[in-house]
Amino acid sequence: MTAPHGIPVDLLDRLVIVRTLPYSVEEMVQVVQLRATVEGIMVDSASLAALGAVAEKTSLRHAVQLLTPASILARTAGREALTEADIADAGASLRSAQPRSLT
Repeated sequence: MTAPHGIPVDLLDRLVIVRTLPYSVEEMVQVVQLRATVEGIMVDSASLAALGAVAEKTSLRHAVQLLTPASILARTAGREALTEADIADAGASLRSAQPRSLT
C-alpha cells in the first residue's frame, strides 16, 4: 500500500524526525576542552575562550584541528600549555595553506 505522497506506509511509520540545535559557545568550549584532555594538551581558560570564538566563527571541527599545530608551536617555544598566540599562529598558518581563488 502506498501513501498519497508516494512513500510506502511501512517506511513512513519507521521515519523519525529528530530536531537538532546548533551548539552554544559554552558547549563548543567543552568539546574542545575534552578533546585537548584526550590528546594530553594543556590549555588555559583564555586559550579555550579563543578556541570557542574560532569555533563560533568558523566551525567546531576547525577549532579542534587547531589543537595539534598549536601544541607543536607551544612545545617548540618550550611551553607546556597553549597560549592564545599559539592558536593565532596555528590559524594563520592553516589559512595561508588554503588555495587562493583564480578569479
